Amino acid sequence: MLLPCEYEEISYFDSGGYAIAKRNGKYGAINKEGKTVIQHVYFDLRDDHNGVFVGKKGNGLYVVIANDSGRFVESSGQFKSVNGFFGGSTSSAQSPYGDGYGLIDREGKEIMPFVFEEPFNLDSEGHAIVKQKGKYGIVDTNLKVIIPLAFDDNDIHFVDGIAIVKRDGRFGAIDKTSSILVPFNCSTQSEVRESLKNRWIIGTWRMVDGEITTIFTFYNNGKCFVQYRFPYPLPNAQTNYKYKVKNDEVTLIVPDDQDIVFMRISDKKMVTYDNQRREIKKIRDN
Repeated sequence: MLLPCEYEEISYFDSGGYAIAKRNGKYGAINKEGKTVIQHVYFDLRDDHNGVFVGKKGNGLYVVIANDSGRFVESSGQFKSVNGFFGGSTSSAQSPYGDGYGLIDREGKEIMPFVFEEPFNLDSEGHAIVKQKGKYGIVDTNLKVIIPLAFDDNDIHFVDGIAIVKRDGRFGAIDKTSSILVPFNCSTQSEVRESLKNRWIIGTWRMVDGEITTIFTFYNNGKCFVQYRFPYPLPNAQTNYKYKVKNDEVTLIVPDDQDIVFMRISDKKMVTYDNQRREIKKIRDN
């Protein structure tokens, strides 16, 4: 017998060695030795992993119960809902006094005020796609607006520095500075992608110490957005390439012993530029 038969329910044990258990109609948590680590006082209990649980109290509000140096401590803050930590350090939560959503940490402390209309999460850059007055945009934890709250849905995701977004029922494209790359006059996302094709792409070039695939994206409106793709690690590779934008010119600064290949997707024409001699080597159809 590993645990006495005194529980009405026992969940699986998580990676920290804790399991949610129900006793006398209330939920708590135990360890593998059967010791109660969270008292059986909650009407519902959720394991968000990495030592964080979310419990529902008798008043219908939720609290965060987090492991603090081996002891689980209940947050003083209570919320209408807690979206979920799921291994992270923050979660959106709904205010106990209204319908607004904000951001809290593992101790239940407010990080972002409860002023948004939907749950949200932080990305790896500390940004969140949020909704206010029926419109979506991106802000950071200091409420600095990264992308204006002007779009119809939360599908604001950047690929190669571009996001295809919807505004007032029509699709367009923006960059990370909110500059419009494709006007909002397209009825589908596919139309936007077609509009983006007539741009110059800097393709691959040979490295001295081996073949590395690197992709730059060059846009003909004077902006240059960069994405690096390396099939294997190369120390400090990203520091070797620089670019600058002035008016409608983009200047790439790369090591002298590399050739650069420009390709335009629309007509497949390619230009090979000898960076050491500072001259074009060839122009060809591909």
